[in-house]
Amino acid sequence: MRKIAIVKVMIFFLIASLSVNAQEKQPVEKLLGAEDLKIFATNALQKTKELTKYISTITDKGIKDNEIKLEATDLAVELFVSEDNVVEVSNANRSEVIGYKIREYLNKIRVLAFTKVEITFYDVQYISEFKKGPDGKYYGVITFFQKFEGYKEGKLVYKDVTQKNIEVVIDKVTTMYGSKKVERWNVLLGNITVKETK
Repeated sequence: MRKIAIVKVMIFFLIASLSVNAQEKQPVEKLLGAEDLKIFATNALQKTKELTKYISTITDKGIKDNEIKLEATDLAVELFVSEDNVVEVSNANRSEVIGYKIREYLNKIRVLAFTKVEITFYDVQYISEFKKGPDGKYYGVITFFQKFEGYKEGKLVYKDVTQKNIEVVIDKVTTMYGSKKVERWNVLLGNITVKETK
């Protein structure tokens, strides 16, 4: 009986191995159908909401523990393709748009010279469906409005509303299962650009 059980286990792993290899050799279109893209689109919106949650923590002047804010910064950065992704910022009092790498941007908003900061995202939605790029990745665009309010001693001293776009990227990542490399798809955020500030 023991030999039979061992044989069954070996057959199982052999079939699993063949299945993984066959899947990796399939063209991208076979791995990501219309329903798959819908799921990833929903996941990207969820990651955008997670980003707003982390930004709220980072800018919350009521949180005195800096470690909490630094942890929120690390978690926010993990939502992006890489630390080289850029976030554009604007100001209602000037026409210039400035870009900062994601971690630099998060560190800057953490130490803004206000006693209270409120950054709110709303009307978050897709303006571009996912399309396969020449590099094999899928790209889409989410648009949203960001309301920024800065207070000093309880008084609102600055406010603006900016329309921004977030690039969304679906890319393959490799995960090791023992000695086997298994590729899977993951959705991440890319550059954030300014469309209009008022």
